[in-house]
Amino acid sequence: MESFIAETEKAADSHKKDIQWVILISLAVFLLLVLYSWRIIKLLRERKNTLRTESEKLKSKMNDKKQDELIELARSNHPEFLNLFKEAYPEFIQKLLYINPGLENSELAFCAMLKLHFTSKEIANYTLIQHRTVQQKKYRIRKKLNIPTETDIYQFFDELV
Repeated sequence: MESFIAETEKAADSHKKDIQWVILISLAVFLLLVLYSWRIIKLLRERKNTLRTESEKLKSKMNDKKQDELIELARSNHPEFLNLFKEAYPEFIQKLLYINPGLENSELAFCAMLKLHFTSKEIANYTLIQHRTVQQKKYRIRKKLNIPTETDIYQFFDELV
């Protein structure tokens, strides 16, 4: 009977050591999986940030191209200028029309030129009107949009969108 008990205790000790090894190996594997997962997540986050940056650069390039095309159409006083401007800045036109729904297309085109930061002299040259006429149009636009005289009109249009 004593030999049976001794053999059973020996087998139990052997099983305990086997279980300890299994637990130790399992913990090591689990730790390796956690480290591997953490590394993959880190690489994915870095890739996501890189893609976001590249995306913003591409959007900026596209906007710059559209902006250049808009400016060129405005300089040539092209009839399609206002339509392309409406596509590029739909919120701007909507907000102007919300402030004063009675604005005409010529006034919207004038506001668009101001939004693009054309000076009065440039607007006069591109639209083939006198500088004084541009000043009068600015004054009328201020009145129609209720822009205070102390407010810079360019800043007003920049903050409008």
